[in-house]
Amino acid sequence: MAELAYVQGHNPAVYRSHESRAAADTCGYFLKHLKRDSKILDAGCGPGSVTSSLAVLLEATGGTVLGVDASETAIERARAQSNLPANCSFAVADILALPYPDASFDAVYTSQVLAHIPSAAAAVKELRRVCRPNGFVALREGDFYTTTMYPIIPELEKWKQASLEILERKNCNPRAAMQLVEWALQAGFDEPRIELSMGGIVYSGSQRKFWGETMSGRVSSDETWRAHARNAGVNPEDFEAMQVGWARFVADPSSVFTMPCGQAICWKD
Repeated sequence: MAELAYVQGHNPAVYRSHESRAAADTCGYFLKHLKRDSKILDAGCGPGSVTSSLAVLLEATGGTVLGVDASETAIERARAQSNLPANCSFAVADILALPYPDASFDAVYTSQVLAHIPSAAAAVKELRRVCRPNGFVALREGDFYTTTMYPIIPELEKWKQASLEILERKNCNPRAAMQLVEWALQAGFDEPRIELSMGGIVYSGSQRKFWGETMSGRVSSDETWRAHARNAGVNPEDFEAMQVGWARFVADPSSVFTMPCGQAICWKD
């Protein structure tokens, strides 16, 4: 299986945030390039909310979407979604050794996955392998270093510092947004055929409650993350302080959370 440095668990608090993602807010940068009958691979699909929403967009035109993930738990949850369109399917698969022939898909997509793979360029190379000529690989990743919260809440600055240290200790890629071009070049894409843009994740207004409560739930109940945090020096008092910080974030109507995201479309000749 892929060499992962995944620092989050698979508990409800984690899935709640992942299931808030959809094609409309994560795939907009490449949707215009999809053909009506595109065959798409969503690599690292998690609980599958993006996969299924992509499938809905193509349901009437003959397109299909396959979501794969290394986690059987995630795939079980993806398959359990209500009202799955018939053109959407899921499978357990390793992003570094996909069980599909060369040139199997018109478009290959991954989001917030490469940050967790130390050998990210090898993963992009495998995504390129299963992409058809004249098709594209779409990559979307965040930059944890420039993630920003306002107003400044000391307890959340502690959360960010602990989270960053966890990522670095596990050989993750917290600057993945800025490394997409590098990885694409290493995977064999030609520089003129790589299109980079910047998007982002933003939570403010009424959305701050969802995000703050979700992140507080991760701090309190995601034992995978908590174990990594303890190894990084976080103590029980720190966990409690982080939860207080997220409560303050929720309570303040001026609160804003932002994470810049790099978005690369890599065309295969």
